[in-house]
Amino acid sequence: MLAWLAIAAVLVARAGLYPAVMTGDEIWFSESAFNLIRHGVPQRLIHADTVGSARADFLPPVIMLVQAVAFLLLGLTPLAVAAQSVLAPLAVIALIALIARSAGASPGWASAAGVAVLGSQIFLRAGLYIRYEALVALFFLLHLLARRLAERGGRIGPVVSGAALALSGLSYYPLAPFAGAAALLCEFGRPRTRARLLLTAAGFAVPALLFAAYVACFPKIFAAQILGNGESNYVTFELLRHGFDAALWRQSSDALPELIGLVGFILLVGWRVRRETAWVRRLYGALLITCVPILIFPFQPRLLALPVTLALLILAAWTEDTAAAARRIGRIVLTMGALAALASCGLMLATTALQYGARRYDVVAAALDRLLAAPGPAAIDQRAWLALRAADPDRELDQIMPFWAPGQVRIFESTVLRDPAGGAHFRYVVLPTADADATIRATPALAQAFAQQRFVEIGRIGEPFRPLPWATQAPYDLTVYQRRD
Repeated sequence: MLAWLAIAAVLVARAGLYPAVMTGDEIWFSESAFNLIRHGVPQRLIHADTVGSARADFLPPVIMLVQAVAFLLLGLTPLAVAAQSVLAPLAVIALIALIARSAGASPGWASAAGVAVLGSQIFLRAGLYIRYEALVALFFLLHLLARRLAERGGRIGPVVSGAALALSGLSYYPLAPFAGAAALLCEFGRPRTRARLLLTAAGFAVPALLFAAYVACFPKIFAAQILGNGESNYVTFELLRHGFDAALWRQSSDALPELIGLVGFILLVGWRVRRETAWVRRLYGALLITCVPILIFPFQPRLLALPVTLALLILAAWTEDTAAAARRIGRIVLTMGALAALASCGLMLATTALQYGARRYDVVAAALDRLLAAPGPAAIDQRAWLALRAADPDRELDQIMPFWAPGQVRIFESTVLRDPAGGAHFRYVVLPTADADATIRATPALAQAFAQQRFVEIGRIGEPFRPLPWATQAPYDLTVYQRRD
């Protein structure tokens, strides 16, 4: 319990400082949640694009809904933005421990399995940056726990199990078929009754039908944002086609040892699968199924967040195995995972202490408020979103896509930024200093406006930064430009 409380304190401390350094889709979820609260419809007004994002947002909705609840409870604050960075890892820790305990692991080893998830670089990539995959894992684990409780009788377990499975799929559409197939595999050989199946179906139907009703309100927008975009950008078989390309691994080098270990573990369990219990065999089948996305979708180690949690459950089961070798492996690996988790938390605390001044978002927000004093549209980098939305909710904001953004991201670029004459529309431009020139050249509206010298630099935001071996890039180094007239 003390270890869990310490980990919770570390995550809260981290969340209070880091949230505005949001990567990828994080401000998209926050923007959608913000407008759901204000207008009653999830919308990304920062993306007035050709696929209707400013009218209705169809990114997987679960993250956005949790974010909206956080804003209602905590306001539009850094801690609210990062609430899921705290809640998702803590919930996954607790669920792994509870499931492992229900399957027969001792309290100590069940807790070690839960804590060890924070020693996984694969899971941390999803859990600490408000990504889809962490919530897929969270709700699938909740499904497993509720399913085990349902076997003991009662009506709540099956309903929760079905609802959790639906929420797991709605957390990230590309992983939904694999989570569903894994859940079906886990049902094989289990006692079932008609009443239990009906209750499970009823639980599944509630979130599924609510989402279907939302889609029915905006079918063309859903098709444009999700069906067309997904078909052209997701089934790439990148790992199979470019697995020997060093560039593919350059951004994932920290996760490479774990990826190799996971492959070895899969082979080891497969070698002795006939001697495993029915519970472990089900987990192993689910593990194999949920590993398939890493082979067919664009390569991202965080796609394996759910398989990592299933591997930890297998290791927890091994700690009580009758075979001495399996028991020894399970206990050694979980001990190493728990130690890695403590090391991760130590690094978070060290980063917080040593780079505190450079990571204070209140300083960034005050500087942006001072520089963007006049009303008017602003083309912004993602790091400016929180400060400007909190200061003036009605100001028009359009997110500038970084120069390296892939096609499935650029499809959401505001049309005004694609128009070479669009630069005159904005009063302010906020860009990360290091990428400013390349991003300006890649954005038609900015390229023409800056070539005509319509904007002038009025300030630079960034506190003194002390690089660390594991944290080398300054979180905030922004340049603010204002239109000359």
